[in-house]
Amino acid sequence: MYSNCLLLFMCKIKFYLLSFSLTILCTLSFAEDRYFFRVLNNAERMTSSQIETIYKDSRGYLWISTKSGLNRFDGVNYRCFQSTLLPSDANYLPFDYISKIIEDYSGILWLYSASNGILAFDYRSDKFISNIDSLLQEVGLPIAPKIIRVDDQKNLFVYNKNVGVWYFNAVRNSVVNVISEPVINSEDGELIDFGVKGKYLWLLYSSGVVKRFDIVTNQFDIRNIYFKDTPQRSTIDVYLSF
Repeated sequence: MYSNCLLLFMCKIKFYLLSFSLTILCTLSFAEDRYFFRVLNNAERMTSSQIETIYKDSRGYLWISTKSGLNRFDGVNYRCFQSTLLPSDANYLPFDYISKIIEDYSGILWLYSASNGILAFDYRSDKFISNIDSLLQEVGLPIAPKIIRVDDQKNLFVYNKNVGVWYFNAVRNSVVNVISEPVINSEDGELIDFGVKGKYLWLLYSSGVVKRFDIVTNQFDIRNIYFKDTPQRSTIDVYLSF
């Protein structure tokens, strides 16, 4: 009787130990498969360790903008673009301090600098394009935009001070005037940024007022003074993240 109980107890102990070992093994295996950390900094030949913005494009490249240039990381190596290089250099960047990067339906990257304007990067030619008007004219969008954004389908939206907000529908291959400039202008000040989320445009004015425009009904339906009483008025992205 005693030997049988001891045998049963030893079997239970082995079972629990085996179960525990398998659990730990599976957990470690899962962790090894799912999580891998690597420190990316200027020690690995980045232009600077002071990051302005980070963006991953549809081809898998990680774009890291710093105060001293732009870095493209392919998972192994960096390619560094800088304005200090000669224009004839393949890695020449027309200007630094890029604060925002977006990608449109065609895979073109649009890079925004508050102090220098807007650049485009065409992956087909592997070059930056300073004269973005040529790209916009190809699809019938207004030239000389102050702001460029994309929606969830990567349709391109542009704001020109004289003609308002327009967008290019890639599926229908058509251009639409979403809001005319007289509708945008108001006592709330100058339009300094906007974002697209679903069927809505969220517009940020120089006064700090945020307004929501319904693209379907063609009407404003929300006016909010969130930024008016806070010091952060430079971007609509904070508001859209709520």
